[in-house]
Amino acid sequence: MSLEDRTGSSLKLRARKEGDFGRDHIFIALFSEDRKLAGKLAMEAVPGHGLIPPLLRITSHEAQVFMDDLWDCGIRPTEGSGSAGAMRATEKHLEDMRKIVFHHMSMHDEPPPEKEAD
Repeated sequence: MSLEDRTGSSLKLRARKEGDFGRDHIFIALFSEDRKLAGKLAMEAVPGHGLIPPLLRITSHEAQVFMDDLWDCGIRPTEGSGSAGAMRATEKHLEDMRKIVFHHMSMHDEPPPEKEAD
């Protein structure tokens, strides 16, 4: 189900970074095609221990756009899985390989000994 308002008009969920004078905030907006902005959220008590309905239901494409916005704001996954974890593992591997190569090169800094005449 696509993110829509009650009239069926398509909605957009976007994020952008706001930062000034040491503050670092992410501005999240939900707005319609005609640029009507969603209002503030209100908390409601949920009786009992029943199922809590979702705040938003969005498509995978809409989630990807939102995730890309957050990425552009500098937000990265904290866990070591997925592409971020794979990249971290690759960076660690390259760091290890550099250490091995530089250690090997430092052991061979001196020119090779000259061959003795027969």
